[in-house]
Amino acid sequence: MDEVDAVIVGAVIDLRQRVGSPFAPKKPAGVTLYAELVDARTRRTLWSGTFDADQGPPGTLGTAFGRIVSGGRPRWDSALTFARTGAHKLVASMMAHALAS
Repeated sequence: MDEVDAVIVGAVIDLRQRVGSPFAPKKPAGVTLYAELVDARTRRTLWSGTFDADQGPPGTLGTAFGRIVSGGRPRWDSALTFARTGAHKLVASMMAHALAS
């Protein structure tokens, strides 16, 4: 049986739903996430990170303009979709830390 080197522990602290339409919300989605990488043998925290944000305007002006020109409209994410974005950013931060160590 293989031994485990490290364990990732994470939590959704707060999931804030978008209020209103995905095209013109009154309030955008937001999320607070926490993640920690723990050494399985020593239980020492090797890395930890928090993502706490509300979604800003969808994409850059150029991206939004491109969608409009192609017939699409910029849209704001749901809370769950925005939480995935936050989780990806936390994993990227953890990997950058691991590569720098």
